[in-house]
Formats: sequence, C-alpha cells, structure tokens
Amino acid sequence: MITNPRDIRVLVRSAGEQGTAIIQRLKYCQFTVLACDTKAPSTVRRTIAFSTTINTKKSITVEGITGCYCETQEEAQTMLSRRLSNYLPIIIDPSMRCLSWYRPHVIVDAIIAKKNIGLCPSLAPLTIGLGPG
Repeated sequence: MITNPRDIRVLVRSAGEQGTAIIQRLKYCQFTVLACDTKAPSTVRRTIAFSTTINTKKSITVEGITGCYCETQEEAQTMLSRRLSNYLPIIIDPSMRCLSWYRPHVIVDAIIAKKNIGLCPSLAPLTIGLGPG
C-alpha cells in the first residue's frame, strides 16, 4: 500500500488550461506528475497553461510550478528522479508511449474531447477522463 503521495505516479494527458489546473493541484499535494501533449496543442490562454512550453521550447511558471519541455525520455526521467516538487516535465506523446517506462498509477485525460480518443480503464489502476467524451 502506498502512503506517500510522492510515490504515486500520475500521467496527465494534455497540459492545456484544464490540465494545468489539475497538475497544479496534484503538484501541491506532492504527487509525482508527468504531462504529455500533442506536437501542436490548441491552447487559448497560453500564459496560464503548461502546454505553452511545447510551442516555445522554454519553461513556463504558473503559480509556483515550472513546466519544462523535455525532448527525450531520458530528460523526463531525470527530472522525475530528482523529485522536485515545483518542476513538471512535459513531453510530446499523444499516443502515450510513455506508459511503458513511466507506469503511472493514475491517468488523468484532460483533453476535453467530444469522444474517447484512447483512454481505457486497463491503462492504469485509476483512469479519470474529463469533459464530455
């Protein structure tokens, strides 16, 4: 049984506005979080969304949490291994290939699609989908 939130790995699919809000709360509660998004996220309010790092290739800080774009799996794993509570690795991985090496306990799908685009309960012990899909 896991008792320390830092030992619970959460994958948040989409680092847009909704995903950023969820990531903020998870990070404040000390969960280990990895965010994945598409190559060209359609974020409207870019100053408040971690997905901006994918477009700019620069870090963005939102309310004390700094999202950092990681080009490789190794970069993301290094950042995750440091367990820095105020840093978030963000990768381009729309098909969630990271499941094989990250092995999350929880997946939060924050894409807000009108239909299910690949989330199923067997991907992690707990899967949460947001939005109408």
